[in-house]
Amino acid sequence: MKKPVNNVTYEQLVSSVTYDEKTGLFIRASSKGGVAIGSPAGGLHANGYIMMNISNRKVLAHRMAWLWCYGFLPDTEIDHVNGDRIDNRISNLRLVSRCENQMNVLRTKANTSGIKGVCYNKLAGKWQANIQANNERYHLGLFATKEDAGNAYSEAEEKLHGEFAANLRAGRKG
Repeated sequence: MKKPVNNVTYEQLVSSVTYDEKTGLFIRASSKGGVAIGSPAGGLHANGYIMMNISNRKVLAHRMAWLWCYGFLPDTEIDHVNGDRIDNRISNLRLVSRCENQMNVLRTKANTSGIKGVCYNKLAGKWQANIQANNERYHLGLFATKEDAGNAYSEAEEKLHGEFAANLRAGRKG
């Protein structure tokens, strides 16, 4: 699949789809390539985001939601507040810096502890917690249990990441 581009105009967008701010869904307003008017626009890309084809350009749905509601495409990143990459309700989108967007990321697939920021330190025989903020890495300590290490991470995340703390959002697991 082609890399998404941002050179779609508001006029091209509104002539191709309609957008529901409450659901975050785009619906086809024109028929193209066998896709019927009124059908959902876009599909899930391998990166977890909804991609659409507008005027023969691959675009990210959350960026198109921003264009639809505010009339411009920002130079900054757009963050999904709740971390759900397919939740494109305008109330779930906010402009952020790259650093802020990285704070709102859940644990990586490489994480084996099941808790963001926590790993087992074999040399010490204990659970270790680390966090990164403002381009600095902080060692939070070694702990007897991974739950204690996770609590230390959550406390540090609340202080260092504030509103971008991914672990602390209701319904989200680190």
